[in-house]
Amino acid sequence: MVIVITGGTGLLGKATARTLESGGHEVRILSRNASARFRWDPVHAYIDKSVFEQADAVVHLAGETISGRWTAEKKRQIIESRSRSTDLLAEAISSTGLKPVVICASAIGYYGDRGKHVCMETDGPGSGFLCDTTRIWEERLADIPASRKVILRIGVVLSMLGGALPQMVLPVKMFAGSPFGSGRQYISWIHIEDMVKMICCSIDRSMEGALREDLSGTYNAVAPHPVINDDFMREIAATLSKPYFLPAVPSFLLKGMLGEMSVLLTDSIRVSADRIQDAGFSFKFPDLKAALGSLLKK
Repeated sequence: MVIVITGGTGLLGKATARTLESGGHEVRILSRNASARFRWDPVHAYIDKSVFEQADAVVHLAGETISGRWTAEKKRQIIESRSRSTDLLAEAISSTGLKPVVICASAIGYYGDRGKHVCMETDGPGSGFLCDTTRIWEERLADIPASRKVILRIGVVLSMLGGALPQMVLPVKMFAGSPFGSGRQYISWIHIEDMVKMICCSIDRSMEGALREDLSGTYNAVAPHPVINDDFMREIAATLSKPYFLPAVPSFLLKGMLGEMSVLLTDSIRVSADRIQDAGFSFKFPDLKAALGSLLKK
């Protein structure tokens, strides 16, 4: 298959490209790098449409990182990077007359802080910046022409090559491990190997696993067992054989250090993986202990 990836230089994009290429597929990365074979520039509405020639699938992962203090400018970049890139992709694919399989990234930030409520794909968006961002993103994704479209609401992707996990591991390694905020807020996570597998299954169910049907529509991309923050940090400490005894870092202190971005640590988003499992998806790492062991004991 010929597969186009946006956001192919990011953590998830790189891992997905490696897996697809190892399976014998041709991967084309749309990049803003001037030396790239296939270039695009969503800010200036430029895209090399030759990237779509004979393309069977498009995996859309592009978007400004949400890490960093959320100034007004940062917020604008986060939203516009997703809306502009998606609009450009929709227009470009439409002009070719193609209708490839399209796999789109979204995020569980769509649901917002829900406490103990178990979020299903049928739940509406919550309120707040991340909820607004993902809602706008998904609305724009609807305009991309496709023979079949899958939107994956991605949880916290666990990898030691980037993302949140290295930042969570660091204080534990420094003997300063502790819960954040109340420690009772839920973290809905997924091992990067399962995340890549889910993307590949979404493209073609024969690639990985034994899905009973082609995926279509919106799915939560999370492991089936979310845990509270205190248990998550405690499991990191146990995996690294480090002590875990310090009191929780208060929410007001986190907000003082991180600003509005502190909601990434304090919001409780408990998300169900039932729909993807009902479709036949099998997780390699359904439980946190095994997932952390595979990543932290290497």
